Amino acid sequence: MHTKHKRVPVALILILVIAAGLWWAVEGSRTNSGAFLASGVMEAMEVLIASEVPGRVVEVAAEEGQTVEAGAVLVHLDDSVARAQVKQAQAALELAQAQQARLLAGARPQELRQAAAAVGQAQAARDAARQAVEDSLSVLKNPRS
Repeated sequence: MHTKHKRVPVALILILVIAAGLWWAVEGSRTNSGAFLASGVMEAMEVLIASEVPGRVVEVAAEEGQTVEAGAVLVHLDDSVARAQVKQAQAALELAQAQQARLLAGARPQELRQAAAAVGQAQAARDAARQAVEDSLSVLKNPRS
């Protein structure tokens, strides 16, 4: 019987040591703010984004890891190239119109047809540049989901 009494205190001590170890593992991993710290693996969804219009990014409106709403502006693109193209097309149109006016003042029919064609081409280039800017602005205002 003497051995039976020694087993009970040893088993009791072993249970107390295990319980103390578990308590320390749980309570010791809490921070001062009450947050629980643990190690493990977190799964996250990575989303790749792309602009529907080309351009250089001049400002990033969201931080990495920040939650954003659908349709929120994430970056601002440099539109100076598109604006320069519109100005260039407008200048080409004005030049063609000036040449046409000069030729109308005393030119041959062939020169008039060439000038009219140049004006038409310049107008088409200007309109295409304007449409490209309008399309870019429309995409920025109403991005596709």
